[in-house]
Amino acid sequence: MLSLSMHLSSEALKGDRFESEATPMAIADFTVVENQTCALITLKGVIDQDGALMMSKFFEDILALPAQVWRLQLKDLRRISTKGLSQLARFDRHLRRRGFTVEVIGIEEEMYYYLLDASAFLV
Repeated sequence: MLSLSMHLSSEALKGDRFESEATPMAIADFTVVENQTCALITLKGVIDQDGALMMSKFFEDILALPAQVWRLQLKDLRRISTKGLSQLARFDRHLRRRGFTVEVIGIEEEMYYYLLDASAFLV
């Protein structure tokens, strides 16, 4: 199993490591299940505008890793900025256009429909 994580806050860049349930994090775990590589992407905390930019970089980095199935775990995501939701929708759409299976887990129904709408209108 391969695991990558990134703090999505400017405080983390300064070296501050105080963590709470609001601390924005992105975690990627890659495992092999039934001869398929699966990626579990977990987003946690409160992702603001700055965190959205860092999350975008995180997504770019992990797209280079091979996986056929991508699971987005959002149950511990407290809040996400509009920019963050847009970045998440772009990531989702990019994966689906490449023919990968994408599963969204632990998301509030209203946010899920917004994600689908945003993904459908991205160029």
